[in-house]
Amino acid sequence: MARPFIRPTVVEFNRSLLPSLQFTRSLSAELSGVFVKLQDALKGMRSCVFRRDDVVLTDADIALTACIEQAILAKAIPELMMRGFLARDDGGALFSPHLYDRELRRKLRDVAKVSPATPQQQMLPCRLVWSKGVAE
Repeated sequence: MARPFIRPTVVEFNRSLLPSLQFTRSLSAELSGVFVKLQDALKGMRSCVFRRDDVVLTDADIALTACIEQAILAKAIPELMMRGFLARDDGGALFSPHLYDRELRRKLRDVAKVSPATPQQQMLPCRLVWSKGVAE
């Protein structure tokens, strides 16, 4: 049986504040490399948060997991958090808002598949506009 996807404990998440991943091109080579390694480590863990069960991974553990030197990671985390590419959840665990957003959208699609729309709803034209994290 597959292990469930681990998500951060976030009370409020606003997807309208997420920067586009295209902005990683404007990062320095060092920041871009750290970001890519952190994303790859999270994907390998099948998670969007650096947490093992209920234990929050320290920055030293994260550095080992992502194969990044601790000094480089210590410099990069505040910069990536300031630019919106990383965040800390309510428990203090480092997480990727982009991977968390992807997981939330996946859950919404799964719910939509389970509860099919009525024929009247299927015929209505609709337009999804994401504003302040809510579909209008």
